[in-house]
Amino acid sequence: MSVNELDENKAVAEVVDRLAERFPSIPRSRIDEIVQSERQSLEGKPIRDYIPVLVEHGAKARLRDEVATSA
Repeated sequence: MSVNELDENKAVAEVVDRLAERFPSIPRSRIDEIVQSERQSLEGKPIRDYIPVLVEHGAKARLRDEVATSA
């Protein structure tokens, strides 16, 4: 695993932490599942610098939808 992959993994883990704080009504395991799904959708993209930001944006939108439909 390269340094860039380690940095990306750490950044994505921090995304999970932030979203877990923002969406306390959603189980952390579900948040992690959504984050990993968003990350997987970006696999194979050559520029990896923005992956954590894009993952967080997509996951946040999906979590908002889940909160809205459960209310």
